[in-house]
Amino acid sequence: MITSVSRGQPFPDVAHRGDLLPIGAQISGSPHSRENYLQEAPRTWTSRGSLLDPYVYSSPLYLKDDIEVALPLESVEMFRWRLRDTALAAAERSGVSQPPVHEMAVEFGAPHPLFTVGGIVSSGWDIKGLPVGSVVYSGHPDKPDLMDVWEANGTRHPTHLMGKHGDRSNGQPVTIYSMPGMHMGEPMPVADDAMLSRAALRAWRVGKAYKHRNSWCGVFENCLFALGITHESVANSESSAYGPGDEVDRLHSAQLPEGTILFWQYRNNGYSVYVRDEASRNGAKTKRVWGMQDNTAHSHDRMVVAQTPEEPMAWNCPGWALAQMPDGVAYRARHSVDSVTLDRLTRQHIESWNYYAITGWPS
Repeated sequence: MITSVSRGQPFPDVAHRGDLLPIGAQISGSPHSRENYLQEAPRTWTSRGSLLDPYVYSSPLYLKDDIEVALPLESVEMFRWRLRDTALAAAERSGVSQPPVHEMAVEFGAPHPLFTVGGIVSSGWDIKGLPVGSVVYSGHPDKPDLMDVWEANGTRHPTHLMGKHGDRSNGQPVTIYSMPGMHMGEPMPVADDAMLSRAALRAWRVGKAYKHRNSWCGVFENCLFALGITHESVANSESSAYGPGDEVDRLHSAQLPEGTILFWQYRNNGYSVYVRDEASRNGAKTKRVWGMQDNTAHSHDRMVVAQTPEEPMAWNCPGWALAQMPDGVAYRARHSVDSVTLDRLTRQHIESWNYYAITGWPS
């Protein structure tokens, strides 16, 4: 994980961690850009005298000052919340459907928002979950022309109370000023670097699977990069052995932990599921546990890791394949967080053209 930032380096998550920079600090969209953004007051970033366009937060932002800023460690829960908030806000800014993004957040361990007085929330998806009567604001009293205040009303669009701008811009970060009946909770234990690296790797793997599933554009990588998560950073992690979402050949399949589940989808509407089994005699050390219109008992030369015993993850499956799978398979409908078990009754409701997330395979 990134522990410090100096001039010319990307500052991870300006929306949530910009408080670590001094008033008067400048950032930009690239190390060599002449278009700088200025922090005129706490959490008040401006461009040419106007509040910063929220879309800028979806991309990496580089420090332009001759200073070095230390980034403190945090709890895993807070790290995951920042990931969730950033992803949902980026989807809102880009006009991307938010239910799959929320499903992704559930999968990497952030099923619910982490609301705290003084904390940030950036998406209408979570703003509607604030207790009715909560007060949020953007800007700062030191710059009254740039400040707006809203009251949560149980919808994505809080009621405007004060300021010149009225509606909150899509994906605009706001600070929680108060919540009825809510008080600051006990501080969560700070995680060490290894724990945060594992959480980042999990988010990368889950995000990669969901990007392919939903055909997201490059904003996805920019969003992760803005948080300090890159392919290079996770590749250097101690936990970066092959895991869910990775495509492996037979040699690398044989190196996976026993009990790992893998799958392969064929062009001819074929699908097969394998389990890593040391007793198997093939080169992949896998046993085919189910398949249709595939290469029968033989392992495919390339397979996708669905889940490992150490790292469970739901994997994407077309309805036409799920409908043929054995009873006992656990799955979720798209955009749902609750799993159901495949049996005679639930099988009747599987839509062949739709996609589902398989969460468990019968032993």
